[in-house]
Amino acid sequence: MSLRKLWHNMLRIPRRHRHKRGTILDTPTPATDPETQDNEMESQENNLPRNFAQMNEILLKHRENRKGASRLMREITRRLINHPFDTVPPTFFRPLKISFERLVLRSDGTYDHGSPFFRPQMVAWVLANPLDTDDPLVEEEIQHNERFWPRHDRDSANDPDNDDGAQTLACELGIQFGEHARLPNDSGSLERLSGWDSTYLHDKILRGGYIPHPVLAAAKDVSNPRAPWATEINSVWQRDPEIDHHNPHIIIVLEHGHTSEPELLRSELLIALVIMKTRMRVYEDHEITPVMVVSCFNGTKARIVQAHVAADQFHVYKSDIYEFNSPQAREENMPLFMSYFSSQPAGDLKVLQKEPAEEPVEEDNA
Repeated sequence: MSLRKLWHNMLRIPRRHRHKRGTILDTPTPATDPETQDNEMESQENNLPRNFAQMNEILLKHRENRKGASRLMREITRRLINHPFDTVPPTFFRPLKISFERLVLRSDGTYDHGSPFFRPQMVAWVLANPLDTDDPLVEEEIQHNERFWPRHDRDSANDPDNDDGAQTLACELGIQFGEHARLPNDSGSLERLSGWDSTYLHDKILRGGYIPHPVLAAAKDVSNPRAPWATEINSVWQRDPEIDHHNPHIIIVLEHGHTSEPELLRSELLIALVIMKTRMRVYEDHEITPVMVVSCFNGTKARIVQAHVAADQFHVYKSDIYEFNSPQAREENMPLFMSYFSSQPAGDLKVLQKEPAEEPVEEDNA
């Protein structure tokens, strides 16, 4: 069969009815006279080059956009690895195609001041699904927190050099989102309710050809003032593949072994870049693979960074730093962060449409 005839069959036949040699199964064929058939065939043949050219142009554009995104991520990664400091000042972004904006965390579920690819839940939705205090594990955790947090807040204030607030907060965020049962009706954790699934990233993904070991150092080398700050991955979530395997969105929680910094960290950007590159290898039909980074710092503080690459532009959205170092701060900010953990995928991911839209097939009820 000629390529031209093959494209004719593939373009004209809905996918669920395709079979060998372009025949249609279980679909009645109305009787037509030979002259009408010849006219219809000629009309379809005349349209084939245009359809083929359009699909070929879409495919080439898709590949070019992905190549452009890969080139940009590779260049930014190279510059970040050679960057001599842990923080990334605004001047770093000027010679590169990087768009940097402030991410405003809002309680009403809107996201007009941030990445269009993570639509947060309303804080009211989080509060409408409170902890199930009748669950033995939740009850035990609440009792533990009542003893732990006052002591932790006091020790952190008295001895900030030995503070472990980053790890403590990262673990608490993960427990609140992924483990605690919620009401009503034993509906499961917020992770389950919002369609996320806990996963992990192997060290080889981060260090194999992307990020050198010192960037993710296990501990600060106090003998070397140029040594990088410690940054570790605490937890990772992707969309639950059983209910949503089309969206490449990912959430990653980092714990930084130092106090918070107003500027972006090199580790925040590098890890976001390596995850986006890895996700693009998995989602070959996507041009955009959004990432949300939740950075936890000593002093029990955190912020949210969202990032994505679209064609030849790297977009970064950074929130303010939020405190969790007092009962009042935790009561106010924990539901807000849970609403962003529970975000729903949104936005145009520039997914390649390999097939033309299928036309509905009318069933013959006679």
